[in-house]
Amino acid sequence: MLVMCVLRPRGAPVRGHLCTDDAVKILGEVKPSLCVMTGFGIRMIYANPDLEAQFIHEVSGVKTIAARDNMRLKLDERREQRSLRMFLE
Repeated sequence: MLVMCVLRPRGAPVRGHLCTDDAVKILGEVKPSLCVMTGFGIRMIYANPDLEAQFIHEVSGVKTIAARDNMRLKLDERREQRSLRMFLE
């Protein structure tokens, strides 16, 4: 699972912040089993985070959901945690 702070919707990039287009590129490289989008800006709210998550899923093939306030996910405790360190080296 990868949790991403996707501030902006597709077609609305701002330097230093992730948009939907950036999320698609990252997921193409990382290929997690699940992506949870969080940290929405007002433009993302107006664009509808659920629709942006659906778009990301369709383009990247990675199941993507838009987080909600107080949302909880039940995680499989048996899964091994992977690090992003391999992308830094």
